[in-house]
Amino acid sequence: MTALSVDPIADRLYGSGTFLRIANDTDTILSFGMAQWNGARWDSIGHRMHEISGNAASQVYWFVRYNNALYTCGAFTFAVVPDTANGYFARLNETTQRWEALECINPVTSGLGGIVPRHDQQDNLYMTGFSSSICGYPEAAVFRYDGDGFHEWPPFQEIPYYANNYIGTVFEFQGYTYMSGSYRDPLSSGFCNLMRHNGSTWEYVPGWGSGSGAIKDVVIHNDVLYIVGAFREPGTPGNGLAAFDGQNWLDFGTGLELAIAPGYTSVLTLQWFHDDLFVGGQFTTAGGIPANGLAKWNGTQWCSLPGFDQEPGPNPQSVPGMAVWRDSLYIVGAFTELEGQPFNRVAQWIGGDAVSGCSTPISVPEFNGQQEPLSVWNSTESTWTIQLPYEDLWSVSVFDATGNEIRSEQVTGKQGNVDLPDLAHGIYIVRATDHQGVPFTAKIAVQ
Repeated sequence: MTALSVDPIADRLYGSGTFLRIANDTDTILSFGMAQWNGARWDSIGHRMHEISGNAASQVYWFVRYNNALYTCGAFTFAVVPDTANGYFARLNETTQRWEALECINPVTSGLGGIVPRHDQQDNLYMTGFSSSICGYPEAAVFRYDGDGFHEWPPFQEIPYYANNYIGTVFEFQGYTYMSGSYRDPLSSGFCNLMRHNGSTWEYVPGWGSGSGAIKDVVIHNDVLYIVGAFREPGTPGNGLAAFDGQNWLDFGTGLELAIAPGYTSVLTLQWFHDDLFVGGQFTTAGGIPANGLAKWNGTQWCSLPGFDQEPGPNPQSVPGMAVWRDSLYIVGAFTELEGQPFNRVAQWIGGDAVSGCSTPISVPEFNGQQEPLSVWNSTESTWTIQLPYEDLWSVSVFDATGNEIRSEQVTGKQGNVDLPDLAHGIYIVRATDHQGVPFTAKIAVQ
């Protein structure tokens, strides 16, 4: 089981993955990568799409409830009519309990396989993946879907063609449309993994820089965007986890680390639960303390959970999915034992505020616009003056529009100057990080 999804209409918790069967206390059910939990027992969802083959089902990624209909996506295919198969997308007919193709059949050779956004229903769904054609439209790596059919999405037409353009998720935040993946940069040469569209054109997300690394999950909470993935500093504002209020980034101290593979971390999922931020994935430390695949951030420090605080062996534990349902936190993963007791890949947290250990607290400035913003202006033709949010020892870096760092120096206090002669015209990003690693960003145009 690799993911969990919550259905507020049916009041069900859905599990998805590659499992063939799921066990209750008294029976075992064929479920083919999709199962539902009603609080007392597991059941399958709709009819099975394919025959048994080997020891695993074709992977089901996740479920989305949209306009009262239940959708799913994955690596599965099923017959629509004889000799015609539909791939990767399906909608449940809740009267017949049969999975059906959408308005256009998605060819089994298609690279489109994701339905996004996964959390917090928005006005549109997007079908994403590698560039493919659907409904006769020209190839694209993202199409808009409104519940009645697929539509071309004009912003993607501004992305330069590349056969391996890949789009992970598309979502709305503070009036912009954000897009993650690995795709050609529409503003310069090279590739991007996070940009936003302002309604007219694409632009870089302030402070994101040129860092690469897959973005695995996003959640919007209290008008702040939280992102997890395989990204790392420098180049991105955090190690596996970062948050953005529309202007500034917060990077949660040293973030998440995988000790046996320095330079690599993969945070796969996040959930807010009782004012704590829980993250799961493939990591071995959080804020420097042992945290084998699961940890929580309480606002000032990282804490590990019982059963996930042991030193990892040669195969670190991974928690790829979690969800909050009926005021409980649920997690899934490859674990078969927790705290010395047998657990078969899915667990409900009943430990309240219990922790195994916590990192040293760090002082985090007020995040949601309570502090003065970072501001930058040209005091002379070749000198920039930087007004900083508060008194501190600051590391200031300047990046060009492609994310390349062109200057870095230390500034003490609330204001400093940076000499930048002979700059080409364009947009530049200034990133100032205080002594505890909390970053702030601002943009300046050179004309």
